[in-house]
Amino acid sequence: MKKVFLGILGGVTILCVVFGTLWHFGAFSGGKAKFSMNFPFFGDKGIAGDFSDTQLLPQTMTELCIDTSVANLTVQVGSVNSVEMKWTHDYLEPTVTVEGSVVHIEQQRKRINASGNSKCSITVTVPPQLSVVKIETDVGNVESENVSASNAKFESDVGNVRIEGGTFTSLIAKSDTGNIRVEGASFDTCTADSDVGNVRIELPSDVNGQDYSVSLKTDVGNVHAFGQSYKQTFTQSVPGGKFINAQSDVGNVNVE
Repeated sequence: MKKVFLGILGGVTILCVVFGTLWHFGAFSGGKAKFSMNFPFFGDKGIAGDFSDTQLLPQTMTELCIDTSVANLTVQVGSVNSVEMKWTHDYLEPTVTVEGSVVHIEQQRKRINASGNSKCSITVTVPPQLSVVKIETDVGNVESENVSASNAKFESDVGNVRIEGGTFTSLIAKSDTGNIRVEGASFDTCTADSDVGNVRIELPSDVNGQDYSVSLKTDVGNVHAFGQSYKQTFTQSVPGGKFINAQSDVGNVNVE
């Protein structure tokens, strides 16, 4: 009986010590100090809502760099340079930084609870010609509409990449998991690469595919080049520095 009593007393003492410690550090909002009970392994669900922001960008902008965790990204040409952003959780809020003629748009890097309601969209309106465009997102689709740049890179880890129109010296489009489509864009060099997804490049009607060195490859899928089908690979070598390099580990590769 004495052992049982001592056990109960010990348990109560431990509970009192734990309660007193938490109270002291403010875990119940009544202690002496502010203390957060949000331990890292619980995650941070943040504050949900319908957030939005629109900002004007310099009319003299020459470079655009976007780096996000979860966002659908669209870059388009318009008369007024601007960015329109919408997001559903505070941890997805994008930040815009302007350094002279260079525009940076980023999301805060932190572990997030990317549930089905976690959404963000960023639409940037730019001048017809830029020197550098670098667009990257971990999760989300990437789209470019009639944007031209000397050097351009469009990349999504999980999402589709679509480039419509525009003129580029060097064009790179990549997706780990997603389709890549380049339609009506003019370029000197193009690299399109998807680990899991289809890759399709449609040259403008006034561009001759015979002017390019071409390397197409798929591990699992079909290759089509200029109206003909090939078994997993197609290569074409011509003089000059123009080339098309398109490949997919799992997916079809098509150049027309």
